[in-house]
Amino acid sequence: MTATPTTPPPVAEPMTAATRPSRVIPVALQGEVVEKLGSLNPATGRPWTSREVSAWLKEAHGVKASRMSVLRVQAHASDKANALVIEAIRAELRDDVIPARQKLMRALRHLDTITRESTSVKDVAASVSATTRALHELAHLGGVAAPVQVDLTSGGASLKLFLPDET
Repeated sequence: MTATPTTPPPVAEPMTAATRPSRVIPVALQGEVVEKLGSLNPATGRPWTSREVSAWLKEAHGVKASRMSVLRVQAHASDKANALVIEAIRAELRDDVIPARQKLMRALRHLDTITRESTSVKDVAASVSATTRALHELAHLGGVAAPVQVDLTSGGASLKLFLPDET
């Protein structure tokens, strides 16, 4: 048997403050952070959130790190960094949507009462404006509102307007 020459593996550049995913979370703990985020929290039975991992870091290791630091470590470890961060934020917002909806419904009932009792057009307009803004925000927070695109062309050609002949 002849030995074939092998090339040595590339040497990784040492991590600096600029290349590290987190300046707060030590490199030795970053693997544990990613593992936690990928597993179920035994206390809740649900996947660990970035806030829970942040609290765990402080309790177990004395490392005070924000939830965004935790998300940056997770994003750095994944090819889908942006999608992960967006999904994590949506997961945290999901728990806030139901109480926000209940609060909105109470406010809408109150606005409805004020509107019915008022004879001022200004009060009614303010009520409608507040209601519209609140519903708009709730739809965006809940993830049900998506941008709508309208195409006003017909295969690249402009549309023609046909009016009935005036006789």
